[in-house]
Amino acid sequence: MTFRRGSRYADAQRFAPDDAGGLPFAGVRARSIGPATPVVEHEVTAGDRLDLLALHYYQDDRLWWRIADANPEFLFAGPLVYETLPEDELPPLDSLTPEERADATRNLRPGSVILIPKARE
Repeated sequence: MTFRRGSRYADAQRFAPDDAGGLPFAGVRARSIGPATPVVEHEVTAGDRLDLLALHYYQDDRLWWRIADANPEFLFAGPLVYETLPEDELPPLDSLTPEERADATRNLRPGSVILIPKARE
């Protein structure tokens, strides 16, 4: 697998063959993510999505992954706010287990704050 020069995956480790010589997965391991320096705290509202925030802050919706890197609870660029439960039925975020937080991509309350890192120049 070859990545373009400058790709954020260029230095990602490949999976090593097992004892039988087979690969457990034909891709690359998760890349290491260094600390992101936030410059903006964004207050989440209904309808917010990572790709739309990237378009707003970076003028490029494909840079949604920079916001995801700064907010590791996001697993993909879907909606950020519960849209199916009334506000009074939402569980308190601090009551969630780590596993539930990992699955909580849509579990932010309106008014929650996420970090928007500085765009690389």
